[in-house]
Amino acid sequence: MNNIYSKCRNAVLVLGLGMAGMFAGCSDSYMEDLNTDNTKTSVPEPAYQLTFALLSTYGSFASMEAVRAYVAPYTQMYGGSWNAANAGGANLYKSDVSQSLWNVHYQNGIKNLVDAEYNCKNDKAMLGAIRLHKAYLFNILTDVYGDVPVSEAGKAAHEGIITPKYDKQEDIYKYLFDEIDASIALFRQDLSSQTLKKADVTSMGGDVKMWIRYANALKMRLAMRISDVDSQTAKTKFLEAMQEEGALASNEAAYVKYIHQPFTFESSNEDVDFRVNAFAEIMYGQDKTQPTGFGMTLYDYMKKENDPRLYHYCRFLNDNFRDNTDPRNGREDFTEEVLAAENDGDTNTKGVQMVPACWAWYDQGSTSGGANFPWPDASCVTNSQHYQEFIAGREGQVVADYYYKAVRGSVATEYVLPETPGMLVSGAEVCFLKAEAAVKGWIGEDANALYQKGIEEAIATVHNKVYAQTSSVDAADIAAYVAAHTLNADAEKAKEQINTQAYFLHFANPLEAWANLRRSDYPALYERTQFGQGQNGYQDPDNDMSQPVRLYYPLEEENYNSKNNADAKARVEGYNWHKRMWWDTKDQNYTTYPL
Repeated sequence: MNNIYSKCRNAVLVLGLGMAGMFAGCSDSYMEDLNTDNTKTSVPEPAYQLTFALLSTYGSFASMEAVRAYVAPYTQMYGGSWNAANAGGANLYKSDVSQSLWNVHYQNGIKNLVDAEYNCKNDKAMLGAIRLHKAYLFNILTDVYGDVPVSEAGKAAHEGIITPKYDKQEDIYKYLFDEIDASIALFRQDLSSQTLKKADVTSMGGDVKMWIRYANALKMRLAMRISDVDSQTAKTKFLEAMQEEGALASNEAAYVKYIHQPFTFESSNEDVDFRVNAFAEIMYGQDKTQPTGFGMTLYDYMKKENDPRLYHYCRFLNDNFRDNTDPRNGREDFTEEVLAAENDGDTNTKGVQMVPACWAWYDQGSTSGGANFPWPDASCVTNSQHYQEFIAGREGQVVADYYYKAVRGSVATEYVLPETPGMLVSGAEVCFLKAEAAVKGWIGEDANALYQKGIEEAIATVHNKVYAQTSSVDAADIAAYVAAHTLNADAEKAKEQINTQAYFLHFANPLEAWANLRRSDYPALYERTQFGQGQNGYQDPDNDMSQPVRLYYPLEEENYNSKNNADAKARVEGYNWHKRMWWDTKDQNYTTYPL
């Protein structure tokens, strides 16, 4: 494994050349850069291009700018930082940030995978993996932006197309199903591929049969995504994914592996190295006063459900002396003190003091809905013996912001490490998808059994075995939690239960969490307008403070691919970021604070 990571770094050094200028601003070479691979690499094999594309899924700091600023706060699982509160939280449109996911996935992932596909006709399993991951990235792009270039994307070098058309989302989903089917057919022709073993930096480790199960799991996800707009196709595709090899087993998970090395906190780093999880890196934050914190909505739901993962996901930390390059060093945990104050029965003692995901941690005041979020009272921390021992001999270095922020809630260290895995699809998600399929009457399996198995594996496998290194949930606590959660006989209530648990599951994968929230409309999020705006008072460009449901296309597309861009916008009446996707048939459910 170390060998492939080392070689991949050398490949990335070459494949990434010339990218930095693209993110610095517009240029006449925009479309050519986006669709043409003009580089020459000393390791041109498709294997290294696949490795590069897999790692870039979560490994590009630049692409994660859009996730931190928009996608993550839209899920209301994350909040508290300036970026989350004011970009995603207050609908501040920042074109360079909004387009970052588009630019990186097209220039890094799609362009290299298209090139690899042209040069990998005879290596069947490798070609299957290339086409499957290309479909995975296209799915991210269409679910975030809507109609996007797919059929003509990345083909400038081979076919001379530098202004690709935007395919309709309905057609894109047909394409995605076709690509998944084609990849499975290719995998079946080469079940013992040695080349895939060399290229694979996922948990699947080159196991071609597991790649097939992963492909079917992805097919199930996409089938459920379109279930409200094209139920017959959705059912057909879902049932197809259950045949022969089937999908991932409940205790399996497909994820990209990353390694432990210091964070660099430089967007230019994507030119040379994708070996750490950049989503974890950017949520940890370049500025220790502004790491992205834990969202109040997720906190309130997990507390309401008595979820044993809550304080494995969320901790109450002081970052005064933290190491900016390694989250393991210097973060002091005051969760015990904060929860003791929260649960002592004394209303004068303040413990947990979350703020809405659309506010920064330092925002304060009363809301239009009557809620009051005052300046944090951190006396439960600062009056503790623990705190006095923590600062002993360093009193002159203490910054008040850090102990105030400690009661607002932080993302647990295990979820912001350089080696934090990048989830693709898990067997727990398959259980939830099958449970919803059973509720719909697509399959004859026991919906409650599937639901409970999904909960069990979401904790026992996804949290305990994939993410947790020191804080696994006890088996007895898992069993008690599962037993306390049975599926309601009412179909709509059952759908809410299933997708609320899927929401908890997707904590470290906000792109999928956001897509599934928009598709299922569960759980109900806090209606953001009840909280007003944070202190900076930014305003949506269309004077609409409701929560967006897509991101805007890059401004460069208006200038350099203007006709195709205009055609795509014209297909969305009154195009803006409040217009739902083709597969999103209903408005998101919202609720008022508190739950």
